[in-house]
Amino acid sequence: MDRIFNWINTNILYVFLVFLVLLNLLPIVAPILLHYEQYDSSRAIYNIYSFFCHQQHWKSLHLHDHQIAWCARDMFIWGSMLFVLVMVLIRKVKPLSLLWLIIYSFPMLIDGGLQTFAVLVGYSDSSAFYVSNNFSRMLTGTIFGSGFGLYMFPRMKELVRQEKTESSSGNGFKLFKGGTNHLRIVLLIIPVMFLLYIVFIQVWQITSTEYLPSNFLDTETKLPEDNRDWFLRRQRGI
Repeated sequence: MDRIFNWINTNILYVFLVFLVLLNLLPIVAPILLHYEQYDSSRAIYNIYSFFCHQQHWKSLHLHDHQIAWCARDMFIWGSMLFVLVMVLIRKVKPLSLLWLIIYSFPMLIDGGLQTFAVLVGYSDSSAFYVSNNFSRMLTGTIFGSGFGLYMFPRMKELVRQEKTESSSGNGFKLFKGGTNHLRIVLLIIPVMFLLYIVFIQVWQITSTEYLPSNFLDTETKLPEDNRDWFLRRQRGI
């Protein structure tokens, strides 16, 4: 048992890599399974992801007229974190400071927080003064996910290398020098996620006939069909 824990401890980033790959793939698989009438499997995925996300269909991307198992913002938060982890595994990356993490969080806090406040004060009569769209959710989720990944994963890598160094030589570990600048990584991730977003919108357009994106980038604000549906979850899931 100790050997297993030691292996996990020294390979924790690869454990996270497998976890993030599965975490990002399963929500996309859910509507595909539902389309092919694999109800038990798709229901299990939707139920698991209901603990992560509100699952409101008008804030989500779709495949085959069924919503992906979490919203557009969550999809690109965790997708960006996966991208950052891959970068950390193959390159030396400087850890992001707490101040920069707060800065990278601001776009999402403003977009999501303002929307939440607007919905709470105006949902009963459809007078919410601000509702974001899937494009803004993608963009703000990408910025936050990149920042959170850059804050967490380089530090985890340093701890693992420190333990390996101390166990092999007994010498302390020095922080990376000359690591990749975090802003450069974020500016790389944003266009990658943007292209991925466009691909998903086009696949959504091709595979669906009833519920379609509003335009090429799905930038139009969407509202639930009925006021009572503001907080309805998984309307186009199972």
